[in-house]
Amino acid sequence: PKEICVNHRAKMPAQYMFLPKGDVYMTRNCRIHTHAKGRRVFVVEDDKKQQIGIRVPSSVYCTVRNNAIRTKQVRAKAVNVRDDKMKMEFQATIREQFPAIPVGLLPAIVDRAMEKHSGRVGRTGTIESSQKAKLAVHAYIRYQLTNYDDLLEVGWSKENAREVITGRVHKIARDWRKG
Repeated sequence: PKEICVNHRAKMPAQYMFLPKGDVYMTRNCRIHTHAKGRRVFVVEDDKKQQIGIRVPSSVYCTVRNNAIRTKQVRAKAVNVRDDKMKMEFQATIREQFPAIPVGLLPAIVDRAMEKHSGRVGRTGTIESSQKAKLAVHAYIRYQLTNYDDLLEVGWSKENAREVITGRVHKIARDWRKG
């Protein structure tokens, strides 16, 4: 096999080094280069079987690291271009579903929903874009245009707070759908 799982306590193979999880560019390219050399990638797991990184040949790591440094600015620019395109498309989807939404609110809704590493709905690939737009708009209304946060702060459960404000959220969303 090209890759095998090992416990983090397992002895490090000679001329290999550990690459912690987190840098997508480094991980992907270290894997590709290691496989291309016919070498094995060791997927490192903690005691709970959670992946914490990989072990790759030191020479591969150094090559990929140098490439990462050299191409960092170009890759960052490409990411920004891609992010801007995604935001524009998401904004268009929201505008299509909610044509009467106040124009000034669109950037705030899109930015909030698409915040990186936030776990918010805008960046997920598992939900259809029209559903993402609906969820993002409803979340914005809930947090910005109702007293939902106030209810949570004084000890209400999420379920009870949502039950109380749901009518207002749906009414505003309906008004924004009329175009």
